Amino acid sequence: MDRVTQDLLEKKHISQTQIDRLLKVGVKEENLLETLTKVGAVSVNFVKRFIVEQIRSGRYDLHIIKQYPFLSERAVLEYLAEVLEVPFIDLDSIDMDYRLAERAPLSVLQRSKALPVAENDMSITVAFADPLASEIEGWRAEMESVLAAEGLALAPVAVRCSPVGCGSLRGW
Repeated sequence: MDRVTQDLLEKKHISQTQIDRLLKVGVKEENLLETLTKVGAVSVNFVKRFIVEQIRSGRYDLHIIKQYPFLSERAVLEYLAEVLEVPFIDLDSIDMDYRLAERAPLSVLQRSKALPVAENDMSITVAFADPLASEIEGWRAEMESVLAAEGLALAPVAVRCSPVGCGSLRGW
């Protein structure tokens, strides 16, 4: 049984009886969660909120959503951004100016897996590959102090991108 289904069961959001019925009629274990949403045992929206709660608590890694193709990755990431109170952008939909990376020390960008993606007179918008890790590890504070020295504020964003588009962030 997949991790999210197991956790929903442990927290009594779904029942063992529901799972047993689905398995009895031939639903494969890897399809349990999707089937549970289709039959109305739990809503897709509830699963999305549950996963984001678990990501925020550090129990799940951000990449867990890739295991559930019936969940919109974009919807989960947009909700995560909303919960974190940061804007959401789709890196695949913007033209990035990679020269902005010169505005912060490469070592800070590499450690935080961050990439400046836009700039205005008052701030630099920085995409973090994992915005939760950047807060936990203090990288965000380090980035803020580097930019403050230039008189700029940090404007962090949560991002969605294709593996090619995110290569800049994950490939450091």
